[in-house]
Amino acid sequence: MQFGPKRPAEAVTLAWDFAPELPAGVSVASAEPTAVEVLSGEDAGVDGMLIGAAVAVGAKVLQRVSGGVVGVDYLVVARAVLSDGQVREFAAVLPVRRVF
Repeated sequence: MQFGPKRPAEAVTLAWDFAPELPAGVSVASAEPTAVEVLSGEDAGVDGMLIGAAVAVGAKVLQRVSGGVVGVDYLVVARAVLSDGQVREFAAVLPVRRVF
């Protein structure tokens, strides 16, 4: 999965929809901390991109992010704890670009 590009100055909410992966009768109970790392390029301050904690809303996990370095692609991993005790992860690429 890949999110659309964001600018470094933007603060955006990323959303992962776990609904297609949920077994019948199972729901997203909570979200665990989101992980972010540099996939390509360089950013020594990558840990500062996350704003607050991830939250579960229905079958989605939401995470606010800001910052980033132009030209860098980030791998952002959301973790959902399901009502049956499973922990599932979805990864997505977040490109930071100078988009006008």
